Amino acid sequence: MPAYRVIRAFAVTKEDQSKHPGWETYSYEGLTQLFGGNDDAVRLMADLSRCAHLYDDLIDGDKTLNQDDVHDLIWRLLFSLPENPFYRQHQDLIRPVIATGIMNWRAANSIETNGNEEELRIAHVIRYSIADVALLILIILFGQEEAAKRSRSVRLMAQNDTWANYRSEHIHSKGANYDDETRDFLAHGITVYDCSLLAETEDEHCLKLFEFADLDGWLSKKTVVDVGCGAGGLLDRMRWKYPENKFYGATNSEVQLDIIDGKGFVPFRFDMNDPVLPEADLFVFTQSIGHSQDMPTVIKECAEKLHSGGRLLIKDFDSQSVCTASTWNYRFEPFHNFIEAAQQNGLTPVKIEFPKVDNARYINFWNTSRYMHEAHGEPYGVNARTVLFLFEKTKQQESN
Repeated sequence: MPAYRVIRAFAVTKEDQSKHPGWETYSYEGLTQLFGGNDDAVRLMADLSRCAHLYDDLIDGDKTLNQDDVHDLIWRLLFSLPENPFYRQHQDLIRPVIATGIMNWRAANSIETNGNEEELRIAHVIRYSIADVALLILIILFGQEEAAKRSRSVRLMAQNDTWANYRSEHIHSKGANYDDETRDFLAHGITVYDCSLLAETEDEHCLKLFEFADLDGWLSKKTVVDVGCGAGGLLDRMRWKYPENKFYGATNSEVQLDIIDGKGFVPFRFDMNDPVLPEADLFVFTQSIGHSQDMPTVIKECAEKLHSGGRLLIKDFDSQSVCTASTWNYRFEPFHNFIEAAQQNGLTPVKIEFPKVDNARYINFWNTSRYMHEAHGEPYGVNARTVLFLFEKTKQQESN
């Protein structure tokens, strides 16, 4: 059998070398040497690794399997594996290890969906647990002492993805699930939610928000409430950067509350027009505070619930005057109204910024939102700058 067929599940191309560790990954020659020339044992690992590879592709849905792939999977599962002499002789030992490997792989997939960074470090390793079969083969062939000498090489061979690459892939997969959000938004005629980003990608946009709020490394080990959290896209990214923080997702949407709960955040039912919030170190409003028809009352609630030294981050629009899009139930305010409301409630402006944003993004949003178009006719957002506010509650203000 050609080597490329045996090691196909673990092959590394030149284009992928930057994504793989520096040690040797699985090869026909490497396994043959480690298994003392036992070809049946090598074929067993080749079949298992190939089946695991195809299984992963099927579940992840990130690659299209052709008919040859399906035929190959069925052949290995129903014929090649069961007829393998080494497998037949030791299947009572091998099958439980395979079952454990499958459970580890499923646990890793679950962690990838909503786990924090520490959990993802575990997932990065256990998703390759099918390699435990190779460790068992060493014990069967050589006994404990000799198996221990070869175990490091076998285990490293299976781990063919670097932690840096694995982490980066799953950070980028943690964005808001707009398919889920859309069920809620479409009821209001909204087809695009975030109409102004601070950067070309959502990841960079969120990082800029974190940098804006995190003066002097303040944000670590804090309680954070994202008010109007959507499907938790901002919270997802914040958890990667600040894994020791406690995060709340505040919304009045049943759909979003379920999503937030499923991601491991604290779901908090919140009504913008009857605001009651939990105590926190940081409240975040990203284009959401306008859903309240009484913005000063919302800011007052934030000021009362902020811990000493706590902060309020608002990203919204700077309108030339108060404008209510009644069909969408969003109120646009001039930026000085936010400052006045904060100061009246004992919050000090720490930072105010008008980021440069491509107006075309506003145009695309308003034109695709039927309600916005009906409310304003022309794309209203062209003349509405994005503005970032950061307010702080000091100890002196708290005592007053």
